[in-house]
Amino acid sequence: MSPNGKPQTLPPPALAHVAEDGRVHPLADHLVGTAERAAQFAGAFGCSGWGYLAGLWHDLGKYSAAFQGEVWPGVESFITAGGSRASQR
Repeated sequence: MSPNGKPQTLPPPALAHVAEDGRVHPLADHLVGTAERAAQFAGAFGCSGWGYLAGLWHDLGKYSAAFQGEVWPGVESFITAGGSRASQR
């Protein structure tokens, strides 16, 4: 329960993409998986740490409300929801 006594709802998880058959790929899983692969490739020239960071950061923009609104059509993003609720107080 929230402080005002109303039930709280969690936002939908951020998604990297949705396959044509409806399968979803959570953004956090996508970023970590890409980071691990990039670290392996960059390790060949002694830069696995930089490769990991590049992989981890490559799609951070997908956390934006605009992108998530495209992935979750009709679902209010948690960023928009939080802003609208804060402005009502």
